[in-house]
Amino acid sequence: MSDARTTGSAATISPGAARLSMAAVITYQATLIALIFIRPDLDPSWHTISEWAIGPHGWVMSTAFLVSAVSYAALSVLLKSQVRGRAGHVGLGLLLVCVVGTVGVGVFTTDPLELMATQSAPSAIGTLHILFGTTALLLLPFAALLVNLSLALQNDAWSPARRVLLWTAGVPLIGLAGFWCTWPSS
Repeated sequence: MSDARTTGSAATISPGAARLSMAAVITYQATLIALIFIRPDLDPSWHTISEWAIGPHGWVMSTAFLVSAVSYAALSVLLKSQVRGRAGHVGLGLLLVCVVGTVGVGVFTTDPLELMATQSAPSAIGTLHILFGTTALLLLPFAALLVNLSLALQNDAWSPARRVLLWTAGVPLIGLAGFWCTWPSS
C-alpha cells in the first residue's frame, strides 16, 4: 500500500523536463564563462551580469537570461508532481514567478551606467529590468528552500537524497545574504 506521502514517486518525473532543465542551466553557465572572454572590458567581480546585456554583444547575455528562465520553467514542470504540502506548492509558485522575472530581465535591458549617472531616475525599460530582476533575485532562494524542504521531508521517494536536500536548502539564501552584504552602499 502507498500513502499520500509517496504518491507521485520518481517514476512520474518527466525525463524530458529533467534533461531540458539540466541542458539549459549548463548552457547558461557556459555562456557566463564565455562572456568573460567576449567582454573582457567588464570585470565580473565588479560588474553585474545585467551590464553584459549592454552593447554590441548584449544579445548574448539577454539570450542567457531567457535560457535561465527555460531552466526554471522545466524544473517547475519536473517538480510539480513531487512537491507536497502548502510550503512546497508555495515554493513551486515562487519558482514560476522567477520564470516570469527572468524572462523580464532578458527582455528589458538595464540602463547603461553613464545614463544612470546623469538621470535622476532609470528609464522605463531600466525600471522594468530592475523590477523583474529584483523579483527573481529575491524570490529564487526562498523557492529553493521551500521546494528542498518539501522534497526532503514530505516525499519518501526522495529519502535517498534527504540529507543533501536538507543541507543545501539554505545555500541560496546564504548566497543572497552574501550578495546583499557585499553590494556597494553608495
